[in-house]
Amino acid sequence: MGKYPLLIPEHFVDHRLLEWVSTGLNRPMLSEKLKQLKDMGEREERLLFRLLRECSYFTERELEDFSLELRRIQALSEPERKERMGDSFFSLKKYRKALDAYQDAYHLEENGRRLRKIAESYLYLKQFQRAGDAFAKIV
Repeated sequence: MGKYPLLIPEHFVDHRLLEWVSTGLNRPMLSEKLKQLKDMGEREERLLFRLLRECSYFTERELEDFSLELRRIQALSEPERKERMGDSFFSLKKYRKALDAYQDAYHLEENGRRLRKIAESYLYLKQFQRAGDAFAKIV
């Protein structure tokens, strides 16, 4: 989670996670508190930080760094966010998901860098004709 904040689903703190916190972590009181806060309309980010803090998943310093990274991500444009998401998937060798994210970014805002990343994803997926077609568009 700390290395790939862009891959955290938008509604991460949901009923399935709260059930897991209750039974899997054996923290029913924390689960109930998060549920109450969620029902009262607490922001998703604050719920996530409360969960991370209560479970001692990060140190306080790591939480501060993570919070800063999330703020940086929120400041990105949608195409930039999609591209960075693709970069995260690519580094995890999830080339199909990376390709999808790069294509989304490219359709929102075309540029050569994104097209190159699309072509490279096709290469890793062994779709050589499509990779060649994408590389040809760059030149």
